[in-house]
Amino acid sequence: MLHTPSIQEIPSTRPDLLAFRVTGTVTRDAFAAMGERVLDVFEGREGRIDMLLHFDAFEGAKAFAGFSAPAIASRLRALARVGAYVVAEAPAAAAGMIEALGTVLPVDTQAFDDVRDAWAFLDADPAPASGATAAS
Repeated sequence: MLHTPSIQEIPSTRPDLLAFRVTGTVTRDAFAAMGERVLDVFEGREGRIDMLLHFDAFEGAKAFAGFSAPAIASRLRALARVGAYVVAEAPAAAAGMIEALGTVLPVDTQAFDDVRDAWAFLDADPAPASGATAAS
């Protein structure tokens, strides 16, 4: 399970769903750690996975934070391994970019204003043992 100051993995009721809560200001180290976690999940399983990014009190990212080898590698591998890429409560520019990418990439991209709608779309919930709720 990934846990950095700005990115926390959210256990879910679906084993083929990788969910993260993104808070505060995201650093290069946090993006790299998330990229490494995604690559680890790809290595450990066959088939596709779905991903959910919940932007909760997100304050932005440090300049070039997403430019690390693991972060870039995970994005490239995701093209063939991710079925649905869902964002919830993302800043308008990011949500628009995600939906636009879905028109040119072989990934089902969705952006939701409410995280509960994102969980419902993915037919999943945060795992009960995590202490999280669908509204968190």
